[in-house]
Amino acid sequence: MTGTLLSVILLLITCPLFAENMTILVHPFKNTGEQKYSWISPGMTDTVISDLWKIRNITVISETDRLKAIQELELSMTGLVDEEKARKTGKILGADIIFTGSYLVLGKRIRVNAHLVDVTKGSMERSVKIDGTIEKIFDLQDRIVLALVAETEKIEIADIKRIHVSDNDKNKILSSTKPDLRAYERYSKGLEILHTNPRGALRYFKEAIKIQSDYAEALAKAGLTAGYVLNLYDEGFGYLAKLDILYREKGETNTREYAVLMQLMGMMYHSRGETDRALDSYSRSMKILYGLGLEKSGHYAVIMANMANVYLDKKQPHKALEYFTRSGNILDSLGRQNTGAYAILLMSMGNIYYISQPDKSLEYFLKSSKIQDNLGLQNTSGYASLMTNMGNAYSIKKMPDRALMYYSRSKKIQETLRIGNTDNYAVLMSNMGIIFMLKKKPDTALEYFLKSKETKDRLKLQKTMGYASVMEYMGAALYAQGRYDTSLAYYLRSAKLYEIHHFQNTAQYAHILFRIAEAYEKREKRKQAGDYYRKAYNSYTEAGYTGELRGKALNNAERLQGKPAP
Repeated sequence: MTGTLLSVILLLITCPLFAENMTILVHPFKNTGEQKYSWISPGMTDTVISDLWKIRNITVISETDRLKAIQELELSMTGLVDEEKARKTGKILGADIIFTGSYLVLGKRIRVNAHLVDVTKGSMERSVKIDGTIEKIFDLQDRIVLALVAETEKIEIADIKRIHVSDNDKNKILSSTKPDLRAYERYSKGLEILHTNPRGALRYFKEAIKIQSDYAEALAKAGLTAGYVLNLYDEGFGYLAKLDILYREKGETNTREYAVLMQLMGMMYHSRGETDRALDSYSRSMKILYGLGLEKSGHYAVIMANMANVYLDKKQPHKALEYFTRSGNILDSLGRQNTGAYAILLMSMGNIYYISQPDKSLEYFLKSSKIQDNLGLQNTSGYASLMTNMGNAYSIKKMPDRALMYYSRSKKIQETLRIGNTDNYAVLMSNMGIIFMLKKKPDTALEYFLKSKETKDRLKLQKTMGYASVMEYMGAALYAQGRYDTSLAYYLRSAKLYEIHHFQNTAQYAHILFRIAEAYEKREKRKQAGDYYRKAYNSYTEAGYTGELRGKALNNAERLQGKPAP
């Protein structure tokens, strides 16, 4: 199984506190020949990462994490050449060593110039030249790994365990099953365009599977791309089911590869909203890793964080906090307190508290901010999310000016990065609108709510609960302007979405019914107003809400409808 599937969030390792495993980043080998051989680069990167995962006492940064880091740092790396980008990416990701280089195809022969770069020194420490052929590309890639690892064994880095590659590790690399060359070429071409054209990549993965039906890496990537990236869930689960059968037939259900498969299924179940099945898959993945003695690994910490996020969606914050804390304890034990992964964890824990304990949430957000500042991540989408979260906490604290300051920072970052056509940006626009409502400026608030609606319209999110919230906010702004007819229309659209999603037994749904009643009363529609006040009272009661609005709803209903007969 390719190493690119072994992590979901960035595990940015930057400040080891004690001796830990050496961390290696594989930076894509550059094609210096004809463009038609460009597919070899992603295929080689994937295979080298996969081979390195077979060596037990090293940590390998996945290709997914490398790409995420580059996307996050794209603005700050403008103008850098490939070698400088590799070093900067390696430093941000916490790599000790970078494996990289170039290759040239002449006829059927390939010459690879492989380099070993010390990230701390910023210099190339070792270089090897290896010749091979396209027909024997798998043998060539294995020799690249073994040659670079042999050179890495000679390197000493403070606070990092010196690596030792056993004969068993070497045998695992050399004896691993190699795919059909034609299938491998199509798989590699899919990898090459996966992040720019996922549908095209899926077609290549499917062609690879058609050539070799038991191609594990292609099945995994097809499942992930179809199900998680493109939300073609049935198709994605179909590929993963075939991979499950393949592992079972080989008796490989207690392997790290099978643990990754369970993790992928958990991700897809969570994406599809099947939270219980997601938790079951994640639990199975953790059980396998525990049996392999990997319960204190970064991989184990990632899955715990994934489970915490599922519990958040299940409205079980205490359970979510338990798993975030356990994930954090592992990262603490690995000396990763000054990493991007730790910053993400702190931000997630702050999100649990921001409504009930905003001061405590701000403590977590400020710690996360300090880590991200030290890593130079201020111009990234992750930092924009942090600014939004801090704005949310100050909004809860009824400090609108402070909230607006952080929201404005987030807005500036997102617009600089040109990521304004996202749901995160739409949510930010709604939040800023809410602040202007608190400041008694409904005209300005409405401008922001309209931006949020327009973004969600472009993303085709009109059937989501997020859209229901925007409809409610627009209704409130229009009501404050005295435009009761239009306000009523938006409130009714919001209530309809709550009903479609079966959220009638919630206090928020009751609040919307109460606002509908108010709008009807402003239009002097006494009967409709009374009916909706009564509905609001019933919904408040069913939701267990005992606040002031429940009594007001009942009093208003009786005022307009008369008291029911005893």
